[in-house]
Amino acid sequence: MENVIIFIVLGIFAGVFAGMGMGGGTFLIPLLILFCSFSQLQAQSINLIAFIPMSLIALIIHMKNKLVCYKQSIGVIVFALAGCILGAVLLSVIELKFLRVLYAVFLVFVGIWLFYDAIKKKDEKN
Repeated sequence: MENVIIFIVLGIFAGVFAGMGMGGGTFLIPLLILFCSFSQLQAQSINLIAFIPMSLIALIIHMKNKLVCYKQSIGVIVFALAGCILGAVLLSVIELKFLRVLYAVFLVFVGIWLFYDAIKKKDEKN
């Protein structure tokens, strides 16, 4: 029963962030590892499967609200698909411990960048 409650809370948390376009997996992967004791690969695979319905629903709502930039999306989609193929191939040859460290470094870098950007924008307002 405890796991069910954790899955519900994590699912809602990830869904909210995915709906806002911030990538629910950024939160879901570390939370699945920390609170549910999944391995890095298990958490990533759960995230990939959960991402499909989350992104479709978010996309439909964003399209309905006319928030989708179609022309700008094409270039991102093409290169993201190429990067996805490269990432899947790399996953089969790198050590899982390195993957976990790489993901942690990524999260720290994004956190610092967002923090710096928020401070910079606050200073620009004043």
